[in-house]
Amino acid sequence: MKEKSFVQHFLVLGGSSFVNILLGFFSVPIITRFVNRYDYGQFNLFMVYGSIALVVVCLGLDQSFVRYFYADKAMGYKRNIFINCLKYPIYISVPLAILFILITNLGLINFDFNLLLSLLLVLYVVILVIQRFCNLLLRVEYKTGNLARAVILQKVIFIAVALLFIIILRRQQVLVLVLATIVSCLISTFYAFFVNRELLFSKERNSTPINMKEQFRFGLPLIVSMGITTLLTTIDRLVLRHHFGFGEVGIYATAISLIAVFTIIQSTFNTLWIPKVVEHYEKGKNSVDDLDRSFYQRGNQIITILMFFIGLSVILFKDWYALLLGPQFREAASIIPFLVFVPIMFTISESTCIGIVIKEKSEMHIIVAIGACLTNLIANLVLVPMYGGRGAAMAAALSYIVLWTLRTILSNRLFYVDYRLLRIGIMIVYTFLFALYNTFNSFDVVILVAYLMGLVLMSLLYYDTLKFILRYGLDYINKRKKWKR
Repeated sequence: MKEKSFVQHFLVLGGSSFVNILLGFFSVPIITRFVNRYDYGQFNLFMVYGSIALVVVCLGLDQSFVRYFYADKAMGYKRNIFINCLKYPIYISVPLAILFILITNLGLINFDFNLLLSLLLVLYVVILVIQRFCNLLLRVEYKTGNLARAVILQKVIFIAVALLFIIILRRQQVLVLVLATIVSCLISTFYAFFVNRELLFSKERNSTPINMKEQFRFGLPLIVSMGITTLLTTIDRLVLRHHFGFGEVGIYATAISLIAVFTIIQSTFNTLWIPKVVEHYEKGKNSVDDLDRSFYQRGNQIITILMFFIGLSVILFKDWYALLLGPQFREAASIIPFLVFVPIMFTISESTCIGIVIKEKSEMHIIVAIGACLTNLIANLVLVPMYGGRGAAMAAALSYIVLWTLRTILSNRLFYVDYRLLRIGIMIVYTFLFALYNTFNSFDVVILVAYLMGLVLMSLLYYDTLKFILRYGLDYINKRKKWKR
């Protein structure tokens, strides 16, 4: 990794995450006081369809780009692999867009949006594709400061544009939110492109041939797995839409928005961890027996502590935060507890699935995705009719626990690391019971005591790791003091 350590890069993105947390903390309550839950639910489905389309048109080449970016250090190679991986998603998006508009305009399918919103969805997906690769380039080049600024810029512009026109117009709320999303995404993409301009416009020739068959062979299986994974994150809202309409989707989406504040920590870790894992493995793969696997173990333990601590804390304060929302959205408090398992289990699984990545067994992701998606589908069909949004949140929790389990088992068969799985299992069971009680009860003394007991339990289980974090933190502070002198 260039110049800065992994922890320093993490702190840079962590700082931007904190800014996003503050922006989300203040913006979601304000927006929910001006937008009704029906319109917010429809806007959320717009975002859902955009995320599904992004997975399809990327053809898995975004993952191939990350995997093979470090094969050659030459700038010409990096530019060519970027262009080659981006052009195919752009090519395929055009005919798919035309087909989509024809089908919806002719009324062959009953779509949730009118023609204008359908056209905006097509535009949004194209921008998303370009943004995806530009941000990935910042990520693999470890330009974490620029990536952090791009994320914050997008958030600030969305909030400013959305609130301005919602307050002024007080109508066409879905259209306003969609346009704010597109404008903010477009400006953020221009910024990322500008930062990468030196590499993108480099005239250096590439001496390393780029085998696109190999790129597709690695990436195409990921379309299936990522497509199923995307369904994993959207089935809940589609089932809620079927049983309860846009209103319940709006409340559920608000809870997801609150958890999205939490998932910024997830994205910060994920952005840096996989490239670092690949880089670490590539450097030591010629002497695999001597490869330092404690690096992977330590990373897993640190992120496990962080995620469970934040998860328990989010559950504890759910009722207080819900009071800041518009009156129509305060039921979201009962949905939050189980939704915290989504970022918790996914992020921890990113630290335990490294065998699948470094051994290039991307087809394993399909097995994982199918197992988690089937769990989610069955759980949603059973729980949503009975409990509505709370049932959907329970289904999400169960499916992501299954996802972590399958990822970890399959990865360890390929590349074994002792992750102390019993400790993680104990924290999962305790947090699940804590979430269950909080789903059907408001804040009381029992919840406070259970929260403190959870922290004590985690401290006992990860005592050695907490000592390591404390020592590292003190050493870092001392080094900073010496540097200033």
